[in-house]
Amino acid sequence: MFRAFGGRPSAPPRCHPRWALLCLALLWSCAAGAARVGVAIEGVEGALLTNVRRHLLLWRERNDESLDERRIHRLHAGAETQIQAALRAFGHFRGQIEAELTAIEDGWRARYRITPGPVIPIGSADLRIAGAGAAEPALRRLIEGAGLSAGKPLDQSAYEALKHDLLATATELGYADARFTASRIDVRLDAYRADIELALDTGEAHVFGAVRIRQQGEFPYDPEFMRRFVTLAPGDPYRPQRLVALRTDLLDSQYFAEVDVEPERRRARDNRIPVTIRTSADRSRKYRFGVGVSTDTGARVSASHSQVVNRVGHRFNAEARLAQRDQSALAEYRIPLADPAREYLAFTTSADRLDTDSRNSRILMTGGARHGVRAGWAETLGVKLEQEDFRVGGESDSTLLVMPHGRWQRSQADHPLFPRHGWRLGLELLTSFESLGSDIHFLQGRLEGKYILPLGDAGRLLLRGQAGATLTDGFDRMPASKRFYAGGDQSVRGYQFEELGPTNSQGRVEGGRNLVVGSLEFDHRITERWGAAIFADVGNAIDGFGDPLRTGVGIGIRLRTPIGPVRLDLARGLDNPDADFRIHLSLGPDL
Repeated sequence: MFRAFGGRPSAPPRCHPRWALLCLALLWSCAAGAARVGVAIEGVEGALLTNVRRHLLLWRERNDESLDERRIHRLHAGAETQIQAALRAFGHFRGQIEAELTAIEDGWRARYRITPGPVIPIGSADLRIAGAGAAEPALRRLIEGAGLSAGKPLDQSAYEALKHDLLATATELGYADARFTASRIDVRLDAYRADIELALDTGEAHVFGAVRIRQQGEFPYDPEFMRRFVTLAPGDPYRPQRLVALRTDLLDSQYFAEVDVEPERRRARDNRIPVTIRTSADRSRKYRFGVGVSTDTGARVSASHSQVVNRVGHRFNAEARLAQRDQSALAEYRIPLADPAREYLAFTTSADRLDTDSRNSRILMTGGARHGVRAGWAETLGVKLEQEDFRVGGESDSTLLVMPHGRWQRSQADHPLFPRHGWRLGLELLTSFESLGSDIHFLQGRLEGKYILPLGDAGRLLLRGQAGATLTDGFDRMPASKRFYAGGDQSVRGYQFEELGPTNSQGRVEGGRNLVVGSLEFDHRITERWGAAIFADVGNAIDGFGDPLRTGVGIGIRLRTPIGPVRLDLARGLDNPDADFRIHLSLGPDL
């Protein structure tokens, strides 16, 4: 690489003057672009070092290929001012800096030796709240926990955070006119102290005023149906987060293509803020198609259709799924209830077919259920009529069941597809009575949960559990779909789908009364998209809780995709010394 630091190369002999000038220009351009600079910062570390690097332009541009000698000198000349600004942000107002720039063999070396000096102490801290919210506990806690008191080192980041949190909290509490009447830090270098004055005037608390709904588009919904979405009432305490939640609920209901929820601050009177909701109905027909694969059911394709059928929000849904071992079709009619965003009645008819090595089932079902939310839990309560023809353990049978049922489910995660921390818990109760026309009577409960805990910067611990129990005097007539099995991608890996469970005299799996499964897994992200995992699963479908459990262990690969993680596992069951390793493939969110 050509460099020139002290002179201009001479033109080659016997060269035309124009070509000589062109060569000189090209050579000078290469020399100017070839300058490189190394930057060393000494005497600071941690967050202070990070802030110095953020302010120091020469550090930020050190790898710029267009950096030349003149620019390096110019950036070095401004370095001390930039470093002093970075130090002052952390309360160091007496910092000393030794700066040097040296030409070396392959470029330049800049070195900055920093002595930050003592952090300036707080001389006085006048932090006060006035207005109707002066006694609000949430605001008082922010001031008390800010760490800004006389004698303590000045922390400007804590000061700025306090300002942000005070104003945001006051607004969330309904003080829409909250403002700072004083906000300053006076630095006295002669006495080396910093005096803080911060005064927040909350003003008066506001309430919601009238709520107006403005529908746009050619197909407006019935006004009474629209009013059922509104969870705000005039006179309720004004809370901006309730407006955000209302907009989210309207969009998540899938009744609207566009939603805008706007507080009309300019129209506020007597501390009442009116709200205008603007919506555009989504009455279009929606079609969705999907493909997938898992080692439990094999390759699969699916299709669905959904459409709002009238102005009061009734909806028709249809879905079909075709997999190697599992086929199903469903039609559903939904009627929204008092809270259309969360509550509805669903009348459903479906047909399902499942063929595995352990059982064959043909199920026709019709029923109705109420879906809603109770204390944060998604709740389903209903009754269904189910006809099942099945073959299990070499025996065939047919049953008709009338089954009241309930399901409660709740989950929480810090990311919808790739959570680092989160959990899921579900409970299902199912019963059948001969007095209602069923062929058998039973009571059954199923509990399942999963918990994800972060370990380090790139690791996670995943805990999973399943439990089930059945009470009946006629288990020999229990349909195959209501018996418990274990083994497979979401159960005990190392065993094939529904391979585990009590067996009959011919050694065929016939399903169990109860279920116990637990799993412990650790995965670690290696790159942005790829990761690895190790795991151990234990469990079985059993008739009595003294029956033996089965164990599977293995390793896996994790791949992040736009539709969720792909899990490829290699596992082996430990209870059979002659067992082969099994491959398990699944796709979908962890929770």
